[in-house]
Amino acid sequence: MKLKVLAFDSEMLPQNSQMPNPEKCPIMLISFSTNYDIMNGKRKVIFVLNRSKNNTNLSEGIQVREEFNDVIVRFNDEGKMIREWETLVKKCDVITGYNIAGFDIPYIYDRSKALHVGQLKIGQSNENLWTKKHLSKGRSVVKIDGIKGKILEDVLYILRRDDASNTIKADYNLKNLKLEVTAKEVLGKEKKDFSMEEMIDYWENGTNEEEFINYCSVDSELALEFMTKFRLLDKFIGLSRRSGKLIQDIIDSQGFGGLVENLLQREFVKLDRVIPCRGKTYSSLRRDEEDDLKGAFVLNPKLGISDNVVIADYTSLYPTLMIKHNLCYTTIITDNKIVNDETIMNIIRDEQGIIIGRFVKSHILKGIIPTILESLTLERKTAKFEMVKHEKGTPTYLTLDSEQNATKILMNTFYGYTGEQDAKLYYYAIAASVTGTGQKQIKYTIKMIDDTIVTDIDGKQYKMKIIQGDTDSIYVQLIPLIADSVLNREICVRVVSKELEKINITLEKPMKITFEDYVKRILITAKKRYTKIIVDEKGKETVLSKGIETIRREWCDFASDSLEKAINIILFEEKVDVGIKKMIDLIQNEAEKLKKGQIDIRKLTLSKQLTKATTYYSNDAVHVKVAILMKQRGRPSEIGDRIQYIVVDNGKKLIGDRAEEADHVISGKCPYKIDTNYYINNQLYPPVLRMLKVLGVDKNQLTRDERQHLLSDYK
Repeated sequence: MKLKVLAFDSEMLPQNSQMPNPEKCPIMLISFSTNYDIMNGKRKVIFVLNRSKNNTNLSEGIQVREEFNDVIVRFNDEGKMIREWETLVKKCDVITGYNIAGFDIPYIYDRSKALHVGQLKIGQSNENLWTKKHLSKGRSVVKIDGIKGKILEDVLYILRRDDASNTIKADYNLKNLKLEVTAKEVLGKEKKDFSMEEMIDYWENGTNEEEFINYCSVDSELALEFMTKFRLLDKFIGLSRRSGKLIQDIIDSQGFGGLVENLLQREFVKLDRVIPCRGKTYSSLRRDEEDDLKGAFVLNPKLGISDNVVIADYTSLYPTLMIKHNLCYTTIITDNKIVNDETIMNIIRDEQGIIIGRFVKSHILKGIIPTILESLTLERKTAKFEMVKHEKGTPTYLTLDSEQNATKILMNTFYGYTGEQDAKLYYYAIAASVTGTGQKQIKYTIKMIDDTIVTDIDGKQYKMKIIQGDTDSIYVQLIPLIADSVLNREICVRVVSKELEKINITLEKPMKITFEDYVKRILITAKKRYTKIIVDEKGKETVLSKGIETIRREWCDFASDSLEKAINIILFEEKVDVGIKKMIDLIQNEAEKLKKGQIDIRKLTLSKQLTKATTYYSNDAVHVKVAILMKQRGRPSEIGDRIQYIVVDNGKKLIGDRAEEADHVISGKCPYKIDTNYYINNQLYPPVLRMLKVLGVDKNQLTRDERQHLLSDYK
């Protein structure tokens, strides 16, 4: 069954060039975009409230615009328009938009109360719509209730998520989540701005009505395209099927612990067991706070450039370890009087030999968690097997892909749940046993591979060198022992995969390590900070980065874009020394462009998230000062918002006093020039210097004094 998806967006009259107030400011426009015929055979509808001034020539009615393939519906009565919004929304299955949960729906709800419209009912039950603001994972979010029988999925909320459900985040570097930015970067669509002043001018004088209508309708169209192009709902449907949790509950939650809890609850009931109330879980067994849970093993990487690297990955390492060692609440042995017996126990020890946990072996009692994980593993294998039967990109293929991805998310959530102190079933010993055995597994693999000499079928010898190890994967560099040997993807994958099979023979089922990717070249600047060229079986090259400034939000786009260009030079220039010189030339040219005003001012925007109310911060925090300034101008911020600012040259010393609201600068309202020295010395140069340092360039060659780095000294 095809779900009816309705995306909408609304535009409200600003109050004195400030944010609108639902007590006073009318809803001027509401646009709808759907994947089904919504009115008069069209899939686009725009509600227009006739202006309160100079509207003598405007009347209520429906206008079908064939040239725009949409319908215009005009209203003289705002309350009637809200009622018609209620009618259209009630007929869909899925409601979406861009920040509709955070702004549009609460505003329509508050506006209906101000106009005494009466209760709104948009769900399939007879419940009234209502909204409530609360904090979730350090972010201010709005809970929308009274929509039973429907799914509400706000695109902005999905893009904000910091978990595996956010499939867009994995492929796009989104530092700014404004719709005009995400639409351009992700969808390749331009969205023209329509300022508050222009909205007021339209309302008072009827100026640019056509442009305003198009501006509003584009917002709903873009939201619908996000939903359909990236199938944002599919993964949540898959998670719901696997966990038994309602789709809306999964969307509204900021994590997947509740899904694990739901699965455990079902299995506990089957065995006539109960789960304790929250806050009562194994309280006597909790460790002190200083006994922090050990994380995954991360090998000190080989810094600098490495060529011809194969990434090997353990398949679902943590879930597999929980199955292998039968790690579960139902199998752990807590009675210290019971003597250690390895014939009936899996005894987990840390590197010092201290026992972390003891678990009954599966042939005596199969744990609930391992049982669930085995079932999920089988379901995922089945889905992946079925995927092969269908062409990539087809609806069936994409649905199966979402199913197996949802299953993978659930499987990988079990470990995190056992180590989450707020969980009903938090258990330190289980989580520690997972990470402890995981570390041993990776170290075992490194020992088996590192510095090993291998011979290929062509008789040539190579040395395998581990250059990086992280959680469940290792990076193996293949180094030829004969100078004239030529390496490529085929040879590297063949040689390393052969050695991986030797390791797999020694592993207890279901443990398995397999080939993941071939890396033509990788530049590592620190632990978990690298950029690399991935080459697939068809020869397609893709640059991927982790932890470096091109993808981190504290760096402006000017710095990130410049660094990305520099990285591409280093990665693709065969001779490293030539690449270094070209990179220095590039960075110096970028600095000159900035000084001459040739850089788009929007690319100088910096941002930082408000994690608490401004009153709880030190007033020295830059983004807090800007947030306070924005509030004074009638644009208050909420917890979880990213405060955007630009540093200007106003003669003041402290950076917080030189930071100005980004929109204020971009719109030309700020009288000061950009502080180019700040952006060159604090944004452009530092990441380049870190790169050059790991490439063997002495830092002293790059600094004239402690305050300013000069790349030209090395050049």
